[in-house]
Amino acid sequence: MRSDNLLQMMTGLVDGNNQLAAALTDNACGTCALPATGTAPTSINEIWGTGSWTPLGGALLGAHRYWQGLQATDGTTMWPAATGALGGFDPIRNDPTTTAFLPSGCNPSPTCTVNCCASQCRPYITILLTDGEETCGGDADVAATTLLNSTVIDGRRYRIETKPIGFGIAAGDADIEEIAINGSLTGNLPGNDGFYANDEAGLQLAISQILDDAIRTEVCNGVDDDCDNTADEGFTTGTACSNNRLGVCRVVGTTGCRADGAGTQCSAGREPECASAVNGTACSVANAANTQVAGTCQTGVCNPTAAGTPGGASNEVAVRLQRPRRRLRWQGRRERHRLRVRPDHRGVRRHRQRLRRQHR
Repeated sequence: MRSDNLLQMMTGLVDGNNQLAAALTDNACGTCALPATGTAPTSINEIWGTGSWTPLGGALLGAHRYWQGLQATDGTTMWPAATGALGGFDPIRNDPTTTAFLPSGCNPSPTCTVNCCASQCRPYITILLTDGEETCGGDADVAATTLLNSTVIDGRRYRIETKPIGFGIAAGDADIEEIAINGSLTGNLPGNDGFYANDEAGLQLAISQILDDAIRTEVCNGVDDDCDNTADEGFTTGTACSNNRLGVCRVVGTTGCRADGAGTQCSAGREPECASAVNGTACSVANAANTQVAGTCQTGVCNPTAAGTPGGASNEVAVRLQRPRRRLRWQGRRERHRLRVRPDHRGVRRHRQRLRRQHR
């Protein structure tokens, strides 16, 4: 009972077909029978158990055959390829991104030794939901490894990950964790590699997390992360920029990706000597006139200080600002004069004394 014909396909991998599976778990049971293979399920169809068998290894072997566009090894039709079927047969060959691999320009050959691809651009994932351990003599660990490392189609190797969810199983279960590790591109991570749920809400959360992790989003790194044949869309790189200083302290550069890929930054003043230096470390940088000027490192950037020894206190150019003098304004009559001045006027006392002498 470890055969790949133990896989039962309910719906094929076709965009928009996810809602068809809901009819099989809506608690509405008309005939309580599964639809014929390749036929869309309706509300009268329902999944129901006929025993306590758990063919985890056989189910994953059947999933591997399906991904490759093959039927079961004994000739059992797992999903029809005939015209008029719901679609979903041979899903990888029918994927419009089937030739897109990461990193860009890599070699997807299974015999590659140089510049080999890490994976295809679009993630392929088999979610294995089980409430118990293997009972049919299969080996789910080996089957998960085969999906990950031995899926070769038209001379290209594809990575198919296996994400097991233990339903009603205590977190950290050894069997679930082994399947997850063998079927993952990231290997053994801290914490649990498998997923666990005890009720409907927990199951929805686990599936949502798996799908969220699989969504590729574009980051600023020079790579087409989301498989749309365009790298770094949404980020403006290669444009002229500066450190917003003037005169000999002006340094120019171009915008480029930040190290974390979350945005862009200007290359002006980003000298290697400041990359890991503490703030205040002496440095020098070529200004807009291509003249080396002294400076100090500040958060990875050489900040020009115009003159003096690199890093010296005299580098900083001090400018004394002085308020302009303001006119004295006064109002007066013959009997009495009142003087009104601005707070920064320096001759207040002297003017008051002169006015008093003139009107005695």
